[in-house]
Amino acid sequence: MVFVARFLLATWVIVACAISSAWAQQHSFERFADELGGRQSSVYDIFQDPRGFLWFAGDTDGLLRYDGYQLTRWAASAENDELGRVSYSAVVMTQNDELWAAAWGSGLLFWQHNENRFRVYNTENSPLPDNRVQTLFEDSQGRIWAGTLNGLAVVEDYQARALETDNPLYQERIWRIAEQTNEPDSQQQAYLWFATTSGLYRTNQDGGEWQQYLPFPERYGNNRINEIRALRIIDGRVWVGVDSGVLEFNPATEQFIPVQFSPAHNSETPPRVNTLYPKGSNQLWVGAENGLWQVNTETHEYIPTTNDTFVLATDVDIRRIATDNSGTLWLGARDQGIFHSLPVTNDFQLTAESAPEPLRALLQRTISTVHVEINDDVWFGIPNGVARWQVTEKNWQYWLFPADEASRRVESVETDHTGRTWVATNSSLYFIDEDTDQLTEATEILDALGIQSTAVTKIFQDSKQRLWLGFWGQGLAYYDITPASEEPQVGWHFTALNDLRGDLVYDLVEQKDIGLWLVTRFSGLWFKPLNSEKWHPFQEIAKQDNWRGDLPSDGLLCLFLHRDNELWLCSENGLIKLDLNEKQIKNYTRANGLPSDRVLGLTKAPGIEAEAVDRLWITTSRGISLYEREREQFLNFGDDDGLSAFEFLRAAVDVNSDGRIYAGTVKGTVEFNPNELEVNRSRPNIGLSRIAVDDEDITGSLHFSNPELYLARNHRSVVVHYSVLDFKGATANAGRYRLLGLNDEWSAWSEVRQITFTTLPTGEYTLEIDGRSSLGLTAEKPLQIRIVVERPWWASPWVWLLAGILLLISFVVIAQVRFAALARLNRRLDKQVKERTQELEALAQKLREQSQTDYLTTLPNRRGFTAKFETVIAQAKRDKKPLTLVMFDVDHFKQFNDQHGHDAGDQVLHAVSKLAKECLREQDIVGRWGGEEFAILLPDTPLKGASQVCESLRSRLEGMRVDYQGESLNVTATFGVYQGDVTDTSLDKWMQYADIALYQGKKLGRNRVNAYAHKNL
Repeated sequence: MVFVARFLLATWVIVACAISSAWAQQHSFERFADELGGRQSSVYDIFQDPRGFLWFAGDTDGLLRYDGYQLTRWAASAENDELGRVSYSAVVMTQNDELWAAAWGSGLLFWQHNENRFRVYNTENSPLPDNRVQTLFEDSQGRIWAGTLNGLAVVEDYQARALETDNPLYQERIWRIAEQTNEPDSQQQAYLWFATTSGLYRTNQDGGEWQQYLPFPERYGNNRINEIRALRIIDGRVWVGVDSGVLEFNPATEQFIPVQFSPAHNSETPPRVNTLYPKGSNQLWVGAENGLWQVNTETHEYIPTTNDTFVLATDVDIRRIATDNSGTLWLGARDQGIFHSLPVTNDFQLTAESAPEPLRALLQRTISTVHVEINDDVWFGIPNGVARWQVTEKNWQYWLFPADEASRRVESVETDHTGRTWVATNSSLYFIDEDTDQLTEATEILDALGIQSTAVTKIFQDSKQRLWLGFWGQGLAYYDITPASEEPQVGWHFTALNDLRGDLVYDLVEQKDIGLWLVTRFSGLWFKPLNSEKWHPFQEIAKQDNWRGDLPSDGLLCLFLHRDNELWLCSENGLIKLDLNEKQIKNYTRANGLPSDRVLGLTKAPGIEAEAVDRLWITTSRGISLYEREREQFLNFGDDDGLSAFEFLRAAVDVNSDGRIYAGTVKGTVEFNPNELEVNRSRPNIGLSRIAVDDEDITGSLHFSNPELYLARNHRSVVVHYSVLDFKGATANAGRYRLLGLNDEWSAWSEVRQITFTTLPTGEYTLEIDGRSSLGLTAEKPLQIRIVVERPWWASPWVWLLAGILLLISFVVIAQVRFAALARLNRRLDKQVKERTQELEALAQKLREQSQTDYLTTLPNRRGFTAKFETVIAQAKRDKKPLTLVMFDVDHFKQFNDQHGHDAGDQVLHAVSKLAKECLREQDIVGRWGGEEFAILLPDTPLKGASQVCESLRSRLEGMRVDYQGESLNVTATFGVYQGDVTDTSLDKWMQYADIALYQGKKLGRNRVNAYAHKNL
């Protein structure tokens, strides 16, 4: 059962809780509450396991696990079924990823993931001395020590063993256990330490020697004065907590050194200590019944607060203190639940804090632009005006626009080489008049440009001391400030924006000795060479110089030149880098680690390490980022890092000579020194928060470090919830995944922590989940979950093997039977094949003849005629005999079809072919070439003889009458005769010349014989 953690954002103000101002600057506590009334529950232990999950042991809500997003009650069903309601007092995850828990009244519990339930060690089934287990500890040998209300037990290889009755800890209440290990080369012995009702005990690793140490031996007796309730070994030093405060035990002198308590008020009493926890260098956290204390471990003194008290929070019974990997401090309290506190740093400061009223109120609103001068004075675009912070003099100045003018937003500020400050606004161009000390509209420049008051989007001064002015929707103008003896020069220079409504120049930079670059709202990137007055679009430059990559957008927001050879661009589609030497474009987006694809500003400043210089800082719509070139990564900073606002504004960022960055936001200006930022570079782990198959939660059945999931082949769905286990800014953590075996491609980075699969096919897969913290650091390694979808019984390898063997045997038997039958069949088939072959050959011959014969005239068709030509010309070539080719067609054949129908035409063709066969010799070949065209081969016939044959045929055709439906049809034909060279075997060429002769005959009047006069004949 899952309880969403609701954070009460009020600073820790509870019953009689008083936090000093000094404490509030260091920590801002928030409190967990859940639907079961966790605010009134008691939390006795907090433990962070190797993956990064936090475990809470309590009496009301039981055993809880926290993944940075929500609390989950662990094994709720197992408790209800077997144990009933359990009050937990301690929890530990061992080196082997085994979960052990101490239950007050239920014994010692060990989680068995393969059975999805706890194994219970109690007084009935094991030598556990008491079911009221107070504390747990795993030593360096992997043994589990369980301290109870009535003695001590140790578990080795899952077997519990109690101490002998003559052991000094027999029937003692064990509060805490610790181990003092030594370096491998040290000659000193390692010891186990026990905090008990009868003082401090020490034993060697094998438990053969026991020693007792009393903090107040002179008062030993039937009392609790020598009871030690807390124990912690820090850097080899032994610290204990008793009813009267904190002491350090010196093993060499066997003396207890008390922490001195010097109350400022007689009403104050020393802490009754419950728990101890290290706090940085030379300090110790102390959780007591009356609140939270601090100890200086060098001076052995309690650290007072600014109001001369020692208790940081009163009337809070703190039972456990812990920190997680992100540095968050966690407190478990009796009857008051869980508290946590992320240290609040002052790395990011609001510039407005040093300003007087009423300027401070203006500086706490939207800061539209920031500009740092050479002398480190800082200009700010404030509502209705500009302000200047004179750093050296520590003096604030501000100027407001005239009340009757519409200027509200400052777009750009620039101080020229003469010392005059220019201000671009959403209504016009202004300057600060040195005589009146007022913001004055630059009407002379506007008049010279031929325009009225209009929005100015950018002011930039180049190395030639010329001002460039960007005007909304119009383009770029220049203002050349010349010596006093001459008039300043003003004019338009770049007007390519006129055609696109709302287009404007957003930013300019100068590349030394090369030229100027500018970016626009809609028209992309432009460049003007140093010695040219022409602006070139980047698309033209990229095409000419063969740039690699493309600009993802023409809508660009800012521009920054880095290291003289890198041009960086802001856009709605991420950060864009142009390598001017390599001619390459690279685009960085959220997929590369940016907190947002909307990049608003860029500047150059040191990195977070002292030796890191010349780093690129980026402002986005979701915070500020540092680009670390060597690691190819972005470090992101947001509200969890102390930013009062992370909604930065376009191009409102600059840096002074000391590397201090000023950035404008919707809530004022944030300033910080990069070298002072403290960054925890611990890479996050990825944790499996929950997994459900067909809506059944099976999280507890999986191994903590090597989860394997076995699915039935008829499963419906698998839902995986994962967590990036970095609790600082957890909502900004992101993840991605891939299912190896199905798709090797990573998904896109997403802040959604749920993965759903429906009906995976049979097979084996590995689900890999990668993560990235809010800071931008990726996980050391992805979480891997092995998923096996069972095969159906018939897909088992053994089934397939058996089936293969049976199939092989069947093949052998069938083959033997078939071979005999086939032998008989083959003999019969041989005979049938021979008979059939003869029939097929005859049929094939018939088909060949049919394929070469015209069905209407029964003459050879074009294919048949071509085949006969090849035979005849080969014979003529061998015999060196003449050969003549004739082409003729029926004159006006189309009229037969048009006037009498196609049947009449067919009858004419049939009559012509019949007459042609009658008039020709046996060796002559006549064929239908196509339509009304016919071709004749006359072997051993020269041109003259062939012409005579054709004339005879023409004459008979002219005298022939074709009867059709009672009408007598007259037929004439035109002949083309060609005698070719028999060595030329190309029928196409022969037909070409015969066709020429034919068409010449038609031109001469048709119904005639026309011979082709070849020049070589």
